[in-house]
Amino acid sequence: MSQPVEAKYFWIGILFYLIIGAILYIVIKLVFFDSYNPEKASSKVQFICRWKTVCSMYPDIRYDCASAGSFDKCMSVRMSPSLYMEAKNICTESGLIKSADAEVPNFARCFIAKFE
Repeated sequence: MSQPVEAKYFWIGILFYLIIGAILYIVIKLVFFDSYNPEKASSKVQFICRWKTVCSMYPDIRYDCASAGSFDKCMSVRMSPSLYMEAKNICTESGLIKSADAEVPNFARCFIAKFE
């Protein structure tokens, strides 16, 4: 027996989304990765993207711990001791990265850098 009409359209839709996904993947690879040498830039981009996320949480955690009896202990508990020690040197009080000389990558660039 043949499939119902709805099932045929379902598989056509799945195929359509797979093709669109493959095209988008190729376009993103061309736009983000052909203009520079990935071996040199990848580790710096990954570093900035990781700390962009951590530093964006840093002011909120500082604000929450401001009224605590021991500020450093509160920050260590909320962030983990090693992460807090690094964040003190890397993040500004406003939530930016101190050492970011270049532009901070956008969300799409950071997402792709996770898989490099």
